Amino acid sequence: MRNVLVGEFLVPILESHKKSQAKSPQSGKVYSMVELRKKDIEIRKLRASCAASQSKITVLEEELSKEREVVRKFLENGVSLAKTVEELEKASEIRVATFKTNYETQLEALDKLEKQRQNNVDKVFTKLVEGRTDELATASKILTHYDEKFNAHTSLINNVSREMGDLKELVTNSLEGFKTDIAGHFSASSPPSPTYVDVAGSTGSGETVTMFVDLPGDGEGGFAVK
Repeated sequence: MRNVLVGEFLVPILESHKKSQAKSPQSGKVYSMVELRKKDIEIRKLRASCAASQSKITVLEEELSKEREVVRKFLENGVSLAKTVEELEKASEIRVATFKTNYETQLEALDKLEKQRQNNVDKVFTKLVEGRTDELATASKILTHYDEKFNAHTSLINNVSREMGDLKELVTNSLEGFKTDIAGHFSASSPPSPTYVDVAGSTGSGETVTMFVDLPGDGEGGFAVK
């Protein structure tokens, strides 16, 4: 009941308030209270939006300040790095120059060692060739000596072979003549011819030649003729 009474009391007031007007002192434009209320709401929204934007701006400014500090430190580090790089470049140039000098020195030393080695090799090779030449000359003399001895032995062997051939021919002729003499000797008294056995032993210088003769009908084994 009370709400109804309040409503009945307030409604006329609100209706009259809606119909009331106000004039802007700047532009002279007349606004109703409803329009002013709307403008007030818009202004509050804008203020709230501005406050939010200001808050964002503050946050962004803080982040920007931090980033500026990072950039500043980075620039300081960059300057320090630049100095370090410059120092390293100078040190590298010094090291390269030193290495180049050492390399050239080592090349010169290597060239000298190579020349010395070549000279030593030439000397050793010359001595080796001379030594081999002497060894070859000595070996040639030894071979010549053995060739002479071999030729002498060959000549001696040939002479011995000829002497053995002559001796064999002499023995053969002597045996043939002896056989003929024996056959003629026994042909008158004993008609059957004796049986001759081959020569026993071998012929040669200083050896004995033996012939075995078997006379038939005498009851003996025969006799040897030297």
